[in-house]
Amino acid sequence: MGAPSHPEGECPNAGGPTVVRWVCEHGAGAITMIISADRPSSFLGGILRFQHTILAGAAALAALIVPLAATPAAAAVPTTSDTVTENSFSGHMDIGWRISPYRLDPIHITLKDTAADGYAIGTRLVTYGENGKIVWKMRTIPTGQDTAAWTTYAAPGGYINYAYFQVCKIKVSTGVISYCHDSNVMNAPFDDSSMSRFQG
Repeated sequence: MGAPSHPEGECPNAGGPTVVRWVCEHGAGAITMIISADRPSSFLGGILRFQHTILAGAAALAALIVPLAATPAAAAVPTTSDTVTENSFSGHMDIGWRISPYRLDPIHITLKDTAADGYAIGTRLVTYGENGKIVWKMRTIPTGQDTAAWTTYAAPGGYINYAYFQVCKIKVSTGVISYCHDSNVMNAPFDDSSMSRFQG
């Protein structure tokens, strides 16, 4: 808190009215009021009341501003990441883990095809938790592109114990998956021993 408002002093204005100066200090700021009158003493009571009003208003304004300035930025979402690479492709996922409700959000996906060999490259998320194992839909790089990126989420319902993703080669002419490479298993980045029964 800054010092309360106080009269800084009176000084005669040569040939004119007396000038009364007040400085209202609060926090890092200061407001200076200069009030002149032919008979400053007759206005002293009113000036002091006005001074008190200014101080009260400044205090109320500070009470509103300070909490806003002191509020920290929103906490970052706990995130796990992994990359899968092979001679003809690469895939990467950043997975944000949330609770109340449990969900993976956001999920940032990047995929790259490095070979023109008649195969499409796709990726899919796999989760395991309270509602068992879920294999999410396959996303493939669109025709005519060699890279793709998505931002999505997964809300399987209930606790999510772990997640991983697969990067797969898919024969373009038949749509059949030739093979997939799995990422490392990513566990929930927070401790909840009560959920150990959902270990896969």
